[in-house]
Amino acid sequence: MKFAVFVGRLAGVLLCVAIATAASARELRHPARAVPAFTVQVPDDWTYSVGTDNALVAVSQDRSTSIVLSFGADSGSLEDVTRVMFLAAGVATPADKTPASISGLAGFSFESTMKNGKGELLQLKLTIVRVGERRHGTATLLQYAGNSPEQRQFAESVMRSVQIIGAGR
Repeated sequence: MKFAVFVGRLAGVLLCVAIATAASARELRHPARAVPAFTVQVPDDWTYSVGTDNALVAVSQDRSTSIVLSFGADSGSLEDVTRVMFLAAGVATPADKTPASISGLAGFSFESTMKNGKGELLQLKLTIVRVGERRHGTATLLQYAGNSPEQRQFAESVMRSVQIIGAGR
């Protein structure tokens, strides 16, 4: 009997936590009015900005994780575009690619590592999809290599919320 009461209370607490977590999230849209556009659900305590390269950068409160969303024009394959981006950013060449999609738009994910300006090791996962004949969208997750399993799991849940609206298939 005591176990059933404990399980009932635990379920109630978990439900309250889930509701509080959902209530403390907000949706970012980038670009704000154009299409195609990215949307992502981030916690209220994350900060965000749009850089000079027109990429949306959302950063966790503890600054251990960031998500970068951007669109670009290209004339090559998604693999070639990724290779050029990684080379320009000093990112280690990824060992392989995995099939991926955002909002049903097909593409690939690439995982690699890089160092930030302070020399700290970051893990990177870039997902790139075709959003038009000569356009692509990228969603990149950057996090410290030493992030805890809980931080990694939470970062992945934010990445799973990334959507692209208004893009042809």
